[in-house]
Amino acid sequence: MALNVSTGTLGDTNPAVGAFPANHGFYVREFIDVAAPELIYDMFGTKRSIPKGMSNSITYNRVEKLGTLEATALTEGVTPTEQQFEINRITATVSQYGGFATTTDRLTDESINGLTSEFNTRIAEQGGETMNKVTRNSLSGSSNVRYKSAAANRDAITASGLAASDLAFIYLAFRNEKVKAQRPGTSGSVNVGTSPTKEQYPWIVANDAIALVEALTAFVPVENYSSQRATWMNEYGSHKNFAVILDTEAEVVSNAAATPQDINKSLIFGKDAYDVVTIANSDVEIIIKPLGSSGTADPLNQRSTIGWKAKKIAVVKQPLYMYRYEFSLGNT
Repeated sequence: MALNVSTGTLGDTNPAVGAFPANHGFYVREFIDVAAPELIYDMFGTKRSIPKGMSNSITYNRVEKLGTLEATALTEGVTPTEQQFEINRITATVSQYGGFATTTDRLTDESINGLTSEFNTRIAEQGGETMNKVTRNSLSGSSNVRYKSAAANRDAITASGLAASDLAFIYLAFRNEKVKAQRPGTSGSVNVGTSPTKEQYPWIVANDAIALVEALTAFVPVENYSSQRATWMNEYGSHKNFAVILDTEAEVVSNAAATPQDINKSLIFGKDAYDVVTIANSDVEIIIKPLGSSGTADPLNQRSTIGWKAKKIAVVKQPLYMYRYEFSLGNT
């Protein structure tokens, strides 16, 4: 954005980048709202906060499970073989993110369309989108992966669609690992057309997957839930033990098949799969510096800034408590 008021041409509906459109004789004051995304991925992680002044890294010691001993009965008077605990250390470092933009006194004083509040909204939106992706990216590298129809890898996915057998496989894997669901089940209510729901694991998918999810034979739209069921933000419906959460920032990549496919790297979580770590409980902070706040660097009080910053990292504590389920949305 240029540091002046009107570098565009009068009546220009598509001003060049960096130019503010000239004032019109009649101007529609309302801007087109761009819906700010929510922090979808933060919902299902355990919140951790590093105390202020105690470094920017966090370390976990994960003690691995011991194998069962059903095949080795004790012999009377004989001490069994000693076992060894296996401890794996996980260390993660919180990174800082942020950005800002500059406004001017003339832009504030002469604009007829209330730009200042809109700038605040756009800065907050950028912060929210960025931090949602920070958590998503930390989780999408999970080593516990299921490719559509048990494909060998991402490049072997050649046909679009979902396979109910994949979801059944993931649910069974969770049950065998004794992974707790994020939400308990409910019985049906007396309302007509409502359905009971099972214990459920959140499954975050891209918006483009809506039609594929609806095609699953056991899909239940959220409006048919029992009245006892509270829903998560952006919840669209459910398939058996999986609650479908839509996210505009869900990661979509292309594979290297002969006919490349758009692959949704969807994520499914059990309880306690990961932590969301901040420093001193810091969320996205909006920072506004008024005109003249920079002292002699702004001697005529001409410039102000609007910015944001945040510190966060997501840490996968139990890889077996979550799955990255990759499936095709169709040809690229």
